[in-house]
Amino acid sequence: MRRFSYAACLLVLLAPCAALAAADVLLPSSSGNSSSLPNLGLGASSSAPAASTPAPVAPAQPAPPPAETPAPTPDAAQISTPPVTITPLKGDTSHLPLGTIPTQIINLPDNSAMLAQAYGKLPYALTIGIGSQSIFGAKDIKTIGDKLGLSREDIPSHCILTVRGLLQTDKGGYVIDGGASPQLVARYDGMIQNFLISGHALCTAGQLPMGSGFITETGGRYDVGLQPITCPAPKRQAARLTITYTGDDHSQCSYE
Repeated sequence: MRRFSYAACLLVLLAPCAALAAADVLLPSSSGNSSSLPNLGLGASSSAPAASTPAPVAPAQPAPPPAETPAPTPDAAQISTPPVTITPLKGDTSHLPLGTIPTQIINLPDNSAMLAQAYGKLPYALTIGIGSQSIFGAKDIKTIGDKLGLSREDIPSHCILTVRGLLQTDKGGYVIDGGASPQLVARYDGMIQNFLISGHALCTAGQLPMGSGFITETGGRYDVGLQPITCPAPKRQAARLTITYTGDDHSQCSYE
């Protein structure tokens, strides 16, 4: 059974990512010992001898047990997410420029517990954390400010940094989503071949701007997608990946 994509688009996290797989169970075979239909007196011969010795009857053999089929591993396309709700932000929108989308809050459930359950039996785990030298870049600060109305000075105290996306191996693709946590554990099978991930700011905010379009909220924080992160695949199985994010296309990745 195939396993995995996270559309590396920013709201991959809205989909982050797909239906929980369940084990296929084979039904018991309907072919047990064959036996002739009972003689209901139809077509009995009148010339049969008065007495005869009944033929021995072999004991019925029990049907073989159903074959066990290992539970398939869910991939990103099989993870189902709870339904989301969209709530328009209350306020006056008459002043917005023509074509501006009024702010809509997409309330996305925290999928980290669901993913942990779905991937819980996979053999490998990679802890992904953000390095202590990470910073929000100039583009990040503008994106967060425009979306949430936070000033440059407010962003460090209101926002934490994490990653979202997909981990691809030679056996499938696996969703990377730690909910509202800056550190996460990605479980997977196979050898890592590629990452499709990006930085995300998880922020608290007061009064949101009225013309911010769609804003994702999960775990009590607003999720703002930032810059893509490029990490090379490890040369062997690793236990931890530390990403030092700098808001550009040259984030540093180190394995342990």
